Amino acid sequence: RDSNMAAVNDNIPVVEFSNAYPNPVSSFVNFSYNIAGAGSAEFIITDILGSEIYRVELQNENNKLSIDLSTYNVGVYFYSLFVDGRQHFTRKLIIRR
Repeated sequence: RDSNMAAVNDNIPVVEFSNAYPNPVSSFVNFSYNIAGAGSAEFIITDILGSEIYRVELQNENNKLSIDLSTYNVGVYFYSLFVDGRQHFTRKLIIRR
């Protein structure tokens, strides 16, 4: 029984994801993350109306993500992390020039 419990616990993904830096952002925004044990992870940025403007599948378990937002309009955006198809969080991102 103990070995079965350990196997179940091993399947719980570890998710560590930094806040956006810098925020507000003028060109490149950065994130640091560690996602261990997840089947899939997607990072999505949407505008204030909920339209998706950026999506990337996160491959590496421990990495940095840098996104060039210099071509996007000034304003409020939201970024979300989905792990194994479930939304893990949504946070605000501001683009300023």
